[in-house]
Amino acid sequence: MLSKSIDGGSIPSAPASPASSVLIIKAIIMILEIKKYPDQILRKKSKEVKEITPEIRRLIEDMKETMLKVHGAGLAAPQVGVSKRIIVVGTKEGPLALINPKILRKSRDSELGEEGCLSLPGPYLEIKRQKLVEVEALDIAGRKIRLGQDELISKSPANAGYLEGAMLSRIIQHEIDHLNGILIINRISFWQRLKLRKKLKQRAYCSQ
Repeated sequence: MLSKSIDGGSIPSAPASPASSVLIIKAIIMILEIKKYPDQILRKKSKEVKEITPEIRRLIEDMKETMLKVHGAGLAAPQVGVSKRIIVVGTKEGPLALINPKILRKSRDSELGEEGCLSLPGPYLEIKRQKLVEVEALDIAGRKIRLGQDELISKSPANAGYLEGAMLSRIIQHEIDHLNGILIINRISFWQRLKLRKKLKQRAYCSQ
């Protein structure tokens, strides 16, 4: 099939019919390549999704499948080479896609927590984040949903019970960072970052 470019990523075009699109998406879900540091796409600020097309839906399904395959807690579109504001996060109900997510409010309380990153394999770093956030986004059907700060659960009946408090709040903040070209190494001190970069370069050299 011909492919259609989506800001740095290329995904096959899907038929116009919604019913046939669903069948095609289910039939050709792919495991996507995870872009690794220092790939430049990880430094770019992603663009908003203007329209939820069959291609965007297919990308989301591929992202969900990829996240599950690599046992990730979350995944952002830039990590698979597509500079669009789309993230997928793992919940007890299964992967949840958030399109054009925006943090509306943050709790006053913050906490340190250990984070790893699929695009930065190996190190786990202590990162300070707000304990809870309130997030607004579109779901895969194009409906606006809001994830409340107090309980961090969706106020949309279609998505009630999806989220699980402070841990998922941390994951969402991590993935939104990716949409803004920010990695966990940007949230540690200069000296920690310098030391880590040396280790990463040594690892890359040894793997060649």
